[in-house]
Amino acid sequence: MKRNSFIKNVALGATGTYLFPSFLSSCKDNDIGKVNWNGKVIIIGAGAAGLEAAKQLKQAGIKFISILEASGRWGGRIKSLASFTDFNIELGAEEIHGENSAFKKMFDNQGKVLLDSNDGEDYIFYNGAMRSSTSLQSDNSFIKADNLITEIETYSGNEVTALQYINSEGINNTDLLAYLNAQIGNERGTTNDRIGLRSLATLENLWTAGDKNFFIKNPTIYEVLAKEYEDVLGDIKYNEIVNSINFSGSIIEVKTENNNTHVCDRIVIAVPLSVLKNNKIAFTPTLPDEKISAINTIGFDAGMKIIIKFSERFWQEDAGSIFGSGYVPEFWTTGRSRGTNNILTAFIMGSNATYLSLLGNNAIQEVLMQLDSMYGNNIATNKYQSHFIMDWLKEPHINGAYSYTTPNSETAFINLATSINSKVFFAGEATHYAGHHASVHGAIETGKRAAKEIIDTVS
Repeated sequence: MKRNSFIKNVALGATGTYLFPSFLSSCKDNDIGKVNWNGKVIIIGAGAAGLEAAKQLKQAGIKFISILEASGRWGGRIKSLASFTDFNIELGAEEIHGENSAFKKMFDNQGKVLLDSNDGEDYIFYNGAMRSSTSLQSDNSFIKADNLITEIETYSGNEVTALQYINSEGINNTDLLAYLNAQIGNERGTTNDRIGLRSLATLENLWTAGDKNFFIKNPTIYEVLAKEYEDVLGDIKYNEIVNSINFSGSIIEVKTENNNTHVCDRIVIAVPLSVLKNNKIAFTPTLPDEKISAINTIGFDAGMKIIIKFSERFWQEDAGSIFGSGYVPEFWTTGRSRGTNNILTAFIMGSNATYLSLLGNNAIQEVLMQLDSMYGNNIATNKYQSHFIMDWLKEPHINGAYSYTTPNSETAFINLATSINSKVFFAGEATHYAGHHASVHGAIETGKRAAKEIIDTVS
């Protein structure tokens, strides 16, 4: 299941029974009623989760809502590049995952044209040559590796990392290890040595959004969200970097770095997991131990996209994704079906992204060298024109990509999502414990869930 471009059964995981709170039932359409309450709600973070929470609360009749955003723009990890070529490029979230997702419904409701993101042939650098996935269907070693990608969703053994499991299956070809890292670890925001396989399988089996993936032909995801949330964008206060939240009394007190103080009756924490991991916000009283443990347990790594323009295409015309050994696990043909087909996106997560981030703008040299080694004759270097690096590790107030399952993290997502004293509520993709973490539609669902939880406390 290709989920992230940047990621069935509610009660049962792959390894046993887990009593998940009623997440999906709280995310159905039109199940949040009206309330008569004059309290105030503050939402920290104007990403998809925060905006959805604000929308739901406003529709429920809550009049006093403020969204405090640390940066000078809304959208979080949704960001577009409009001037690089003849079509819009998504620098953050790019794919719409699942035909049944709330995110997909937004595009449908606005009449936007979506294209199948799985259109195109995969090409793999394997044993010294570029090979199509189709041509490798007679290669037993490749077939074994390729089958393992789907088999991980039914894994039910002891908790191991994805890499440990791959090694136990006897796969040791360097190119196949790189391919599996691209399809498993990199796809989920990290590398295979950091993915907890049992935890991953548990959450993968909760996925209900559907298996189809799409991308928008035009305009941008940002523009679609702008229309969806137009009624709450005016509630955002920008450049409000929250550094402390005191919820010890009947009134919650929020302080920011510019010495502003805000008060409210309920609060939604909808910040990237990195903000909590890095202790950017001081809580009084301190967060419960299980909350702190969840923050520390769930993974959140570096992530980047490098958009590269060439004078002409040198890769296969029908290529969708290109996999190879090197710091870039996956390239995809960004302009396919949309515009000029001489653009590649390099998609890098985890330790590979950390390394390339250290190189700054010189990272392009490593990327071109990798393409040269895959296609030969210095062809990428000779046809290179320009590039744009979106390094999410260096993006202020975000500092990374998205959440992933580390070993023994199944219940950490639940603990992160759990509210405190019916006053402090949590949203954001990393708080989705029913399989849709690391996705925009997952973030949207958590915003709706947090809003319903608040409404339940005042109804």
